[in-house]
Amino acid sequence: MGPQGPTGPGFTGIERISDASPLDSADVKTLDVGCPAGNVVLTGGARVATHTFQTSATVFLNWSAPLVITGETAPTRWVARAGEATVSDLDWSLVVWVWCVDDPRGYAARPGAVITEPHRTWMLEGILSAPVMPPNSMPS
Repeated sequence: MGPQGPTGPGFTGIERISDASPLDSADVKTLDVGCPAGNVVLTGGARVATHTFQTSATVFLNWSAPLVITGETAPTRWVARAGEATVSDLDWSLVVWVWCVDDPRGYAARPGAVITEPHRTWMLEGILSAPVMPPNSMPS
């Protein structure tokens, strides 16, 4: 057996954090969930939850994406927005989660987008993507 090679790219300190908006009949909901200090977003997601007896509510997830705070170089929060297709008094909740890592060695954020809304601008960044590895260089 040969000598130990250098440590390859990988993640440490993987942690899942989630939150939910209030279960109420608001027409539109936006919610973001952040990583602990020093961590960055690996990936995340969102879903709409309704009360089990209120199946006639039509709520759509408008978007769900990583968020880069002004002055930071990597996404540290996950943000999502959902809204009712038709205004109703049925209760629903927006659930958002984020997977955070504290050591994204060898990984870089993919390009994202900017969403501008009245009174605010969301700077959305892509999730971390794996580095390009030469053929036959993956560890076995």
